[in-house]
Amino acid sequence: MTDDTSGLTLVSWNGTRYRFDPGALCLEFLTTGGPGPVGRRYEALHHPDDLAGWLALSRLHLDPDRLKVDPEELTTARRLRDAL
Repeated sequence: MTDDTSGLTLVSWNGTRYRFDPGALCLEFLTTGGPGPVGRRYEALHHPDDLAGWLALSRLHLDPDRLKVDPEELTTARRLRDAL
């Protein structure tokens, strides 16, 4: 979720909502999961539509209805994120 300010509204494991604004898109992207057991536990990019949805929530504010993300692009995006 987001609002008009930059950053993301995240929800903790116990349901507490908080604002996360790391100041950079690449750091926002890290909240979608990552490599290893811990990263996989929080994986949010399971399907191409998940990436389109994240792009809408990110500071890019792209329209997910106008994005066409294919499985290969999702794989590439996850590799980039994992490298970060």
